[in-house]
Amino acid sequence: YKILFIKNPTNLGVSGNINTAWKKASCKWVKSIAGDDLLDKKCIELNVEYVKRHSDCKILFSKIQSFGRSNDVTPTQYNIRFFKKDSKQQYNWLRGFSFNIAPSSFINIDVLKQVGYADERYRMIEDLPLWLKITKAGHTLHLLDAITVYYRVDESITMSQKRYINVGFTKDLISVYQDSRGSFLKHPFTEWLMLERILQYKIMLLASRISENKTGNITS
Repeated sequence: YKILFIKNPTNLGVSGNINTAWKKASCKWVKSIAGDDLLDKKCIELNVEYVKRHSDCKILFSKIQSFGRSNDVTPTQYNIRFFKKDSKQQYNWLRGFSFNIAPSSFINIDVLKQVGYADERYRMIEDLPLWLKITKAGHTLHLLDAITVYYRVDESITMSQKRYINVGFTKDLISVYQDSRGSFLKHPFTEWLMLERILQYKIMLLASRISENKTGNITS
C-alpha cells in the first residue's frame, strides 16, 4: 500500500483539505473517509462492482450506518427516492433539501476536475456545494443498496453536546443556499424552501449569540 502524508502550511478548512488530497490522487476513482469513520470490509469491492455494471455512473453513494450515540441508517426510505430522479431533478431537490451522504461518496476523478473540485469559498462544507455543481453539470447521483460506511455520531465539527451550533459551519450553509438561489430550474416551491432554510439558520445564529453558544443556556 502507498501512503502519502500531506501537511498543509496553513489551515485550509474542510474543503481545502479534501481538495488537496483529491488533487494528489492518480487513480480514476477516489473514496474519501473521515478519520473517525469506518469502511466496511467490502466497501471498495462493492463500489467498483457497481460502477463496472453502470457505465453512466460517475458518482456513487451507498447506505451509512451510524454508531456512537445512535445507530440510524442513512439515507432514510424517504430520501432514497431522491436517487430515482435525473440530474436536473436532483439539483432542484438539493436546493431545498439535503441529507448526509458524503461519508459514502465514491467519485470519478474526471468529474471532480470538470466541476473544479470542492468550492473553497465554503471552508467548513465540502459536500453540498459539490453535489450541486455535479448535478448541475448533468451527472446523476447513484445509490448502491448496501451499507458500506459506519459513521461516528459524537463530538465533531458539526455535532457537540456542549456547543449549540458550529457558527462557521452554519454561516457557510446560509451562503450556500443564498448563492444557489435563482439559478437553474427555478421553481417557486423550491425558492420558498430555500428562504425558509436560510431564515432557520439565521435564527440559530441569533440563538447562539444570545446563549453564548452553550447548550446549557438554551431552554425550551
